[in-house]
Amino acid sequence: MDSTGQYVKKLNENQEKAEKNRARAKGSPGTKTQNKQHSTNK
Repeated sequence: MDSTGQYVKKLNENQEKAEKNRARAKGSPGTKTQNKQHSTNK
């Protein structure tokens, strides 16, 4: 059953990505720069 091994590998990779994203998000959220999603300057 190779699919089980692939599933576990994929799961571990996703967990590692989640850990990195969580580490990057640490710090004060107030200092994050705003996304210019809806620009009014046209």
